[in-house]
Order: sequence, then structure tokens, then C-alpha cells
Amino acid sequence: MGIPGHGSNGETVNTEGTDHATDPDFEALAHSPVLAELAVLVRQLTGLRMALNTLEVTEIRLPRETGKGSPLCELVGATEQGYARCRACDRLHHGRAAARQKALLYTCHAGFLDLAVPIFVDGRHVATLSSGQVLPEPPSKESASRLYERVSGLPIPEKAYTGEGRCGDAAVRTGDEPCRP
Repeated sequence: MGIPGHGSNGETVNTEGTDHATDPDFEALAHSPVLAELAVLVRQLTGLRMALNTLEVTEIRLPRETGKGSPLCELVGATEQGYARCRACDRLHHGRAAARQKALLYTCHAGFLDLAVPIFVDGRHVATLSSGQVLPEPPSKESASRLYERVSGLPIPEKAYTGEGRCGDAAVRTGDEPCRP
């Protein structure tokens, strides 16, 4: 079961299904060519994708040409419960970063390292840049098994995480190479 709008590239993803008015400062950032260029540079330099999120992570803007995320994160996000966990985790940590008024590196519910960078305009928090989906340790069958334990309650086959030649071995890749069936 896929989540509507999840994983789309270069478009607005409204994760709550509401049509609320978006902050004009958020809109200006979302349409900024500087932000789009930054996202491409981050991708080229680190292999990581970057997104711009509203305060409650109800809208996520994925700048064009930044590619897909981690294949394992895509598996988690493709389930309704996993997607809800991802959004709740992002809301919690993005809020913590905003309260501290500085970037926050954290471990997400699925065990990956993520980064939240709050953006303030005239002293007001208007958005959060996010990036991550990075393994906390080198890929191995053992590390894949540890990650799988964190999401074992989701309808994801264990082989998708730990099978040889599958996502378990490609977990640190940036999603450019899809998992093999």
C-alpha cells in the first residue's frame, strides 16, 4: 500500500490531506532558486537528499533533481503505519531543533541518522530543512538485522532488509540503485 504523494520528486506533498494556507515565508523558500541549488549541491557532495518542511511536517517540498532517498526508508514509508511513524518522528525532532534554534542530528524511529535545521525569518520559525537516512554503522547483515528489529512490527519482509544482494547490502546507498526484486 503506497501513501499518496509520498516519495514524489519536485512537488508539494501534503501529508495530512488538508488545504491550509501556507506561510508566505515558507512559500518564498520553497520557490527559491538558491534553495534548489543548495539541494542539488548537497546531493552532489554528500549523496544525501534534502527537503524543506512546514512546521508541523504537513507539507514537504522536495527540490527537483535530488533523487530518491534510502531504499530502506522508502520501504518503511510505503506502509501506512511506517509513514505515520516517520511523520511523528520528524515533527518531534524538528520541533526540538526549532526550540533550541540550532541544527539537530538525531536517530529516527527506524534507526537511521537524520538532520533537522530550523529556518528563522525575522526571529520566527518558518520551516525546517531536513536530510539524512544515513546508517549509523557500516552495512553488514548484522547491522541490517539490528535495523530490522526497529521496524519488525511493520509489514516489511525481513529479507528486504537482510537478504544478500538486496537492500541490506545497499543500505548506505542513496537510492540511485533500487533494491532488486
